[in-house]
Amino acid sequence: MKVQNPDGAWKDYPPSFTEEDKSTLQSFVEEHADVCCMKELDEFTSANTICIRHDVDYSLDHAVKFARWENDRGIHSTYFVLHTAYYYRDRDKLHEQMGLLETYGHEVGLHLDAVNQSVVENHPHYDAAAIILKVELAELRNAGFDIVGSAAHGGIRTDLELFTERFTLDDFGLQYEAYDLQHKLNVNYISDNRGMWRAPLVKNPDKITVMSIHPEHWPFK
Repeated sequence: MKVQNPDGAWKDYPPSFTEEDKSTLQSFVEEHADVCCMKELDEFTSANTICIRHDVDYSLDHAVKFARWENDRGIHSTYFVLHTAYYYRDRDKLHEQMGLLETYGHEVGLHLDAVNQSVVENHPHYDAAAIILKVELAELRNAGFDIVGSAAHGGIRTDLELFTERFTLDDFGLQYEAYDLQHKLNVNYISDNRGMWRAPLVKNPDKITVMSIHPEHWPFK
């Protein structure tokens, strides 16, 4: 797969997972009685529940393929689109693909990189980041997308602090921040960060499982 960096330069991004890994993932999901997206997570109490979220760092085209694969298997999840990614610049295509994600039964949220963006633009920290977030949310909502959740990108603690040091989720019309929600619910967290599972694919009998999956690590044609 080829992806574009924030500056638009193309680079090869070979998947680290295989078709066999996709089958293993499907089998692990099917071990659970309930599958939910992030905005539904706090409605479930049974440990026999799995929630899947995707941070779309590079290619929304590739994410749409993953979304279709999930839909074919009755899996619905959450896709967080990154507002500092190169793919985000073509707003017509962005909205079209976000619409496809919703058509496939998935939730769409915002992969938040506002604090980092405010630093890059040489503006004061939290106030500038809040303006960036409000502008991005307003544009997506005006385009018809009901965005109720975000997931911090990169400097996780910094973007989480945006909601604790100066503002609240309510200030932005948001219901949850993914990492904060996962922490509060004390979930069994499994991530494929950097192209490998950071924890084994094993159910915890006492905890809901949340999987963080980056589509660029997975093979789709």
